[in-house]
Amino acid sequence: MASIRRAVVSAAVFLLATSSASAERLKGFLWEASSQAIVVDGESVRLAPDTKVERPNHKDITTRDLRIGWEVEVDARQEGTAWVARQVKVKEARFKEESFRGVVDGVTPRTFLVDGDEVRLPKGQAPPPGLKEGMRFEGKGIRMDDRSIELKEGKILPAGFEGEEAQFMAAAGQEVAQIKQQIKGINDAELQAYVERIGRSLVPKWVDTQQFQFTFTLIADPSLNAFALPDGTVVVHSGLVAALENEAQLAAVLGHEIAHATHRHGYRGYKDQQGKQKWFGLGSMIAGMVVGSQTDSPAAGLITGVGSQLALGAAVNGHGRKLEDEADVVGLYYMAEAGYDYMEAPEVWQVFSRYVKDQSKVENWFFSDHSTQQARIKNLTKAINADYRGSVPRDKLRTGEEEHQQAVARLKEQNAMANFQKKEFATAARSLQSTLSRNPQDARAHYNLGRVLWAQGGAQNAQEVLDHFAAAVQLEPERAAPWRDIGVVFYELRDTNRAAMAFENYLKLAPDSPEAPRIRAFLEVLREQSASLR
Repeated sequence: MASIRRAVVSAAVFLLATSSASAERLKGFLWEASSQAIVVDGESVRLAPDTKVERPNHKDITTRDLRIGWEVEVDARQEGTAWVARQVKVKEARFKEESFRGVVDGVTPRTFLVDGDEVRLPKGQAPPPGLKEGMRFEGKGIRMDDRSIELKEGKILPAGFEGEEAQFMAAAGQEVAQIKQQIKGINDAELQAYVERIGRSLVPKWVDTQQFQFTFTLIADPSLNAFALPDGTVVVHSGLVAALENEAQLAAVLGHEIAHATHRHGYRGYKDQQGKQKWFGLGSMIAGMVVGSQTDSPAAGLITGVGSQLALGAAVNGHGRKLEDEADVVGLYYMAEAGYDYMEAPEVWQVFSRYVKDQSKVENWFFSDHSTQQARIKNLTKAINADYRGSVPRDKLRTGEEEHQQAVARLKEQNAMANFQKKEFATAARSLQSTLSRNPQDARAHYNLGRVLWAQGGAQNAQEVLDHFAAAVQLEPERAAPWRDIGVVFYELRDTNRAAMAFENYLKLAPDSPEAPRIRAFLEVLREQSASLR
């Protein structure tokens, strides 16, 4: 009986394991869709004749109705190496009526954009008289299958600042003026010009310089951060620029910040916070792509140091997920219009994920309600699938990887060593490893990575540290500093002979250095110790 029971249990375990391995629930957005197959966030799934499709308010939906950009949940079974869908559940309801209000970015004879959403006019209807880019518009419409909104009714709103918003901008302007006096750009004219050139290429042509005075300033700060003030002042940290992989990713960041200003997120955030907080702070106006804790960031002091009532909420208020997601989508439009590859926008958040773990919310000095990295990736991917993937060929778009890497080569090392000084060794090591992956012949990067690894792990990293120091010496034989540090490592490993040889090599290359007298005295001690052991 016991053997039979064991056989039954084994068979059950096998069947359960087989069942769990051959069925899966996939959740995500449709990257591709046809009546034969779909791609869900990169995973290909075949559609069978018996595949069922469900969608709220769409009773007769079939596999032929599936569209790129829809959010779905797929129950699939595995047949050989392929997945076959049993059921596809579409999250969005069909023909849902929505109210909308926002800034107009683009106008054609049949459509216009409001806060990143395409608004379509019913057949035979002309755009509202006088509608232009930069104006504001509010209306009602039906959300269509392609995620556009078919307009039912609407009206143009004044483009300028009026009433309470005008008062808000006047009050904010006083503090913005104080902050701008404290913003000090990086001491590198070429890098500053590089960031400014990309930023200015993204600013919409409709921008009224009486409303927004866009400037783009790169500051020396190794943290991954950027923010925008309501008047169009955009500040980006050197750490963020160095971490990004190409020009298109930087365009995504700057486009996001531009959108916060052009779409008046400062005032909208303020209105939203009025019912939630007693304090009103510039933190509720500043838009940021901040990752991790930045309490020791120079920018944190810049904002909270002003001391006026506008700054009191800086540590607790934020634009919130809705406006952040909107800025992502509008910024995506700005970068695509400027000719940058839209597929690099979600890659920005993949870059961030390498530096900081995803969180349910990003906790930092001014942002308390922010989408996670993965949520940002999904939001951008959804917009790309719906608005760009099938209609905007990528072959004429640019990424600018080589140009970007050339521009930030010096910056990467500067930021790595700034992180080193702050004892953020893991971040510093990642940055230097990235530099070496692109240029293994960079002697200074080898040397500095050795220093970082030694500070991070000491003797535990000794062999890797010595390998990088040795590479630095081989690539630049005249460089003295690696020999000094090789001597320190060998001394800590209690290999006094090799420590002495390394120090002697250092003195040959740098006999007049400030450290030379101390190292000579130390060598005498080592020789005396060696003599006493003989």
